Amino acid sequence: MTKTLGILGYPITHTLSPIMHNAAFCELGIDAQYVPFEVRPENIESALTGLIALGVSGVNVTIPHKESVLPFLDEIDIDARRIGAVNTILLKEGHLVGYNTDAQGFGNAFAQEIARPLAGQQVMLCGAGGAARAVFIQLLKENVKDIIILSRTLARATKMLDDLLVEHRDVKTTLCSFKDFSENNFSPDVLINATSVGLQPNDPHLVPIDFFSSNMVVCDLIYNPPRTPLLSMAEEAGSLVMNGLGMLAHQGALAFNLWTGVQAPIDVMQRALLNAFESTRP
Repeated sequence: MTKTLGILGYPITHTLSPIMHNAAFCELGIDAQYVPFEVRPENIESALTGLIALGVSGVNVTIPHKESVLPFLDEIDIDARRIGAVNTILLKEGHLVGYNTDAQGFGNAFAQEIARPLAGQQVMLCGAGGAARAVFIQLLKENVKDIIILSRTLARATKMLDDLLVEHRDVKTTLCSFKDFSENNFSPDVLINATSVGLQPNDPHLVPIDFFSSNMVVCDLIYNPPRTPLLSMAEEAGSLVMNGLGMLAHQGALAFNLWTGVQAPIDVMQRALLNAFESTRP
């Protein structure tokens, strides 16, 4: 019997997840299909109940449901609970088990593309939302001891630190708002953007081009477009850059492992995503 997996979101027409997961199933000869489920926010509880009734094996969860699914799950993995968001659900014997593979997905992508340890680096993290919290947890796991948080909302950033630094009091953290950025002489080794800042060239929050250097690594978790204005500026200055496509593939591979018990063919998933982008270019 063909297994069904999928992704819950609203809207969901833009998702690339079916492309990479179905390519992986085909590569390994697994009798399964991955489909998008468009679920309005007010229907999320009934949708989760429906997954059990229909015998769906597992799903990814994307905007706007990553946080709203939490009260309806039977179990929640420790990382997902600390992040406060779930992006993967495993259906096991009628139980809904929530995970968050974004943290390790970022770590795996960074290790593959940058091939430089995060430990020992000063890292500037832009944002304090769900994606930023996932990256922050991974930074702590990789023993980063000096982290600058750049945020539009300092209260939210402060809460992130209060929630996640309980067992990491030895980590140096600095908070800065976007409006005060120019008043500080920051020069981090790694910049990670976990916000929508940098999507528009004239974004008032965009950091100035003279901030970047050839010694800096700049990561933008946005993957569409593959080169945001932020990454283009960094690349022009000689920085080593990384977009969010690798993280998308690696977090998907970790979800695949949870659902199937089989090691995901990450190279196949990444190639499928790249081909999808190539086919949409004018």
